[in-house]
Amino acid sequence: MSDLLRIEGLRFLGRHGALEGEQDRPQPFVVDVEAGFDASGASACDDLRRTVDVRAVHQTVQSVIEGPSCRLVETLAERIARGLLGLGGIREVRIRVAKPDAAMEGLPGGYEVEVTRKEGEV
Repeated sequence: MSDLLRIEGLRFLGRHGALEGEQDRPQPFVVDVEAGFDASGASACDDLRRTVDVRAVHQTVQSVIEGPSCRLVETLAERIARGLLGLGGIREVRIRVAKPDAAMEGLPGGYEVEVTRKEGEV
């Protein structure tokens, strides 16, 4: 990645999962985002309009997690990646989606999935 925007610990409730009942009740999901972009234009002129809109990143993640249910955390990560690559200026993303309260015996800390996608690959 070139220049990097990092946002960690975005926490939203969603209704996702493959086990019985997981889509019936909201569960917490935690998302970390790394977005590669070129910051040189914005930094040269100190112009907010020439950089990645952090609010748009937040809104994209929120809309996916709070949006339509899916069975896999991998699907959530992919949807977030596609949404962020659609925002102006972002060329590459690394998305980490954690399900800290996974309803699986033996996983007291839950689990997470990480995907990396580049512009033009999705």
